[in-house]
Amino acid sequence: MSEENVSGKDDKELEQTGKAVPQVTAQESEPAGDGATVEPKTGEGEAKPPTDWKYLSRKHEKQAKENYRNWQDEKAKAEQTGERLQDALIENARLKAQKAHPELTDKDFDEFCKETDPDAIMSWADAMAERFGSVGVQKKQEPNPNAYVNRLMRLDNSAGKPTIAVGSYQDAYRQAMERNEERFKQRSQHVK
Repeated sequence: MSEENVSGKDDKELEQTGKAVPQVTAQESEPAGDGATVEPKTGEGEAKPPTDWKYLSRKHEKQAKENYRNWQDEKAKAEQTGERLQDALIENARLKAQKAHPELTDKDFDEFCKETDPDAIMSWADAMAERFGSVGVQKKQEPNPNAYVNRLMRLDNSAGKPTIAVGSYQDAYRQAMERNEERFKQRSQHVK
């Protein structure tokens, strides 16, 4: 006997809903010889309802296109981020090179340095500084602990020889101790 679609849905509705309509055969819908209807068979041998391959194909194609668009968007964002990172690395390398060689200006870098690799920028700056005889940043000189004393000693004496006012160093120490004792006595008198 022939199969017919009993549900009443046509193929277009089937495509829109995406659900397969169970197929009922004419044999199952006809009453049996004793007046009872034949129940559908259940168990291992039962046939599964047919799959709507056209609907599934369109669904997966739509999902694939959406995934491809999302991938393109993320790829574009990654490229922009990579470009921003490269620009930041180049700027960082230029600043480091200018710190090492302060005689090189932004104008020098803009006009003469065509390097895009941070290491190449540093080597370019070193080469330019060497070629034009710049010395770059010199190490800070450690302060001389006696520099202040030496400067004070030369203030009044152009020859650089220290002058001692009256007496010797021992006399200066004794005078300082006497002043401290006098101050201590004056403070102790106020307290009483």
